[in-house]
Order: sequence, then C-alpha cells, then structure tokens
Amino acid sequence: MTLEIFEAIPHMFAGVHTARADGRAPNTKLTPPIPDYCRRMSTPEVPGGPTTPPPRPKWPFVVGGAILALLLLAGALLLLNFVGLGTNADDANRFRISVLFNLLTVFGAIAIAWVTYLRARAADRQAAASAAQVEVQRQTALDESEQRRADYLLLAKQIDQQGLDAARQGESTAKQVQLLATQVEQQRSSAETEAQQRREEHSTERYGRAIEQLGHNRIEVRIGGIYALEALAVDSGERWAATVYENLVAYLKEHTRPVPDQPEGAGLSSISTDVHAILSVLSRQRALFDANLDALAQDNQVQFGEGTPPPSTGAHLVGTDLDGARLEGADFSRATLTGVSFLEAALDRVRFTGATLTNTGFYGASLGLASFRNANVTACAFIEAQLYMTMFTEAILTSADFRRATLSVVDFGEAVLNDVYFHRATFDPDVHFGQAKASAITMNHLKDFDVDPLPDLIT
Repeated sequence: MTLEIFEAIPHMFAGVHTARADGRAPNTKLTPPIPDYCRRMSTPEVPGGPTTPPPRPKWPFVVGGAILALLLLAGALLLLNFVGLGTNADDANRFRISVLFNLLTVFGAIAIAWVTYLRARAADRQAAASAAQVEVQRQTALDESEQRRADYLLLAKQIDQQGLDAARQGESTAKQVQLLATQVEQQRSSAETEAQQRREEHSTERYGRAIEQLGHNRIEVRIGGIYALEALAVDSGERWAATVYENLVAYLKEHTRPVPDQPEGAGLSSISTDVHAILSVLSRQRALFDANLDALAQDNQVQFGEGTPPPSTGAHLVGTDLDGARLEGADFSRATLTGVSFLEAALDRVRFTGATLTNTGFYGASLGLASFRNANVTACAFIEAQLYMTMFTEAILTSADFRRATLSVVDFGEAVLNDVYFHRATFDPDVHFGQAKASAITMNHLKDFDVDPLPDLIT
C-alpha cells in the first residue's frame, strides 16, 4: 500500500502521462489512472503523427521521497513519545532506535523513490522507443505512400505518353492506310481504264474483222462474220448491241434485194443461208437488242403495255424498209413488226405465226403459202397483194385493208375480223371463213365471189 501511494505522488506533482503506442498507460498494472486535468497539462500531439514524449523530471520523485521520509519520521517520533515506558537509559535506547529507524526509513524512502524513478525512466524509454518505432513506421508508410504515388504518377504519365504515342501512331497508320487505299484505288482505276481500253480496242478489232467478213464473196465467211457480230453483242451489250443490230438489219435489207440481172418473175426457192442466219440472230438475241435500243423498248411499251412482257424470241423490226425484198421461206414467227414496208416483196412460204404486225404494208406483195396463224394483225395493208393458199387461221385482224387484193384458197377459219375492208377484192370460191367472228366487215364490188356461204359477214 505504501508503494502504491509513493508511486502516485510523483505523478501528482509531475502532471505528466505518457501513452503507449497501443493507447494504454505505460504500466497499467502499477500506475493508477491520471486525472483529466493532468492529461490537459501533458505535451500536445504534433499534427502529422505520434511524437516522442518529453523525459520525466527528477524533482517530483525527490520531493515525493523527502515528504514520505518526513512523514515516516514524524510518525515514528509520535509513536515513541506516546509509548512512555522505561528509564532514561531506555529513553536513550529508544532515541537511538528511533534515529536508526528514521535513517532506515529515509534511506528506504529514497531507495523506493529511486527505484520508482528508474522504473518511470524505463517506461519513458520504452514509450520513446515505441513512439520512435511508430514514427519510423509512419514515416516508412508515408515514404511508401509517396513512392507509390510517385510510381502511380509516373505510370499514369507513361500510360498517357503511350496513349499519345499510340494515337500518333494510329493517325500515322491511318494516313498510311488512306494513302495506300488511294494508291490502290488509283491503280485499280488505272487498271480498269487500261482493261477497258484494251477491251474496247479488242472489241473494235473484232468488229472490224466481222465487218470485213460480211463483205466477203464466200457465204461461209459471211456467216462467220454474222455470228462474230452476235458474240460481240453478247460480250459487250451496252457498247455494241445497237451497232450490231443496225448492221444486221442493214445486211438483211441489202442482201434481200432482187438481183438486177435476174429475169422478172424468176423467184428464189428460198432465202440464202446468210439471210437465214441474220433472222436467227435477230430472233435469238431479241431481249438483248430490246434492252439496248430505245426504239425497240418504246415499241414494246406501245404494243404490249406494262403488264404483258414482250416475246423473248422473234425478230423485232421498227420502221424497216424491205421494199422488193426476196424473203421466200423466211421465218418471222413471234416477230414484232411495226411500220415495216414489204412493198412488192416476195414473201412466199414466209411464216408470220404468232407475230405482232402493226402498220405494216404488204402493197403488191406475193404471199403464196404464207402463214399468219395466231398472228395479231393491226392496221396492216394488203392492197393489191397476191394471197394464194395463205392462212389466217385463229388470227386477229383489226382494221386490215385488202382492197384490190387477190385471195385464192385463203383460210380465215376461226379468225377474228374487226373492221376489215375487202373493197374490189378478188375472191375465188375456196376462200374460207369457217367459224370466223367478224364485225364491221366491208365487202363491196367483189369479183368472182359467191356470197351465199357468208351472208352474215357482208355489209
């Protein structure tokens, strides 16, 4: 109990309390709690972390030890005075004992104060070491934090620099790619231009050779030129289709004219092989020619309208002059002939089966054994034509004109005749209208025609 009181006295005078690193008193077991006013008297903490506490002063321990010794001495004297036993010798002995006891007490108090001071110093050194260690750790943590911050800043700077470098490299690469793309495009365009020029030159050479072949004396060479023109049109339709079509039609017109030295009335047994090849190419490549010639495309619109597709085969002629042509045995099946003139042409055995004929003139033409079966004949003129064994079976004739025509063994069976004109036509008894449908047919001033079989067709 005396030791605890003695240890508390220096703290009461010093007013100092040193905290350990973990927040507890340096010696919790032996040191009593320090009052709040003593805490307020302690050294304030320096901002920024824990600091080393100041060393404990010695004078509180000395004063405390002296006071304790005086108190013990006073107590001993009072005790001896109150005892009052014995003689003077006893008093002398008691005095000596009390002096010795007082000296022992003083030395004991001093020893206790010194031990307490040493323990306090040890606690101060331990607290100072702990505070120093904490400070070192704090400083190390600060240094590490600063180092990490510096590393982060350096890394961020490096990343930014790398980003800038990557952006610059990307821009450079993009420019290089764009430049390369431009060069490639220029090279491609140049290559296409060169290729187009070479194709054009090659096509021109092919066209020139084909035209030369068309003018050759041997028919097989001319036929080769015709098919060479067809191949040229197929290979480069947009560029050469119209030119090839015009050349073929011109060849047809030129090579079906009558020979000047040929006796009058001496007909050909059939068209020549090269003319047949011309009509075959015109029929086979009709879709190609219709797509590349405005005149043919517009005529398709007029003849067939928007909803009905035109035939994919059959020659398509618009405004062609075939006057006097020798076309015996020619095949115009499924053909579309608009504004074509066959004035005094030789059309014996010509097939117009399924053809569409509009404003086509057969003035004075010879149509022996010709076939208009299933044909659509509109505003066509057969004036003074010679029709022998000509077939109009199932044909549709609208505004057809047969004035002064000669009809012999002509078959109009199941035909549809609308506004057909037979003024001064010459008929023989073998002209048949079996099951024909007619409206507004004009038959007057007929020659050699027995009207009894057709009382309902004559107006």
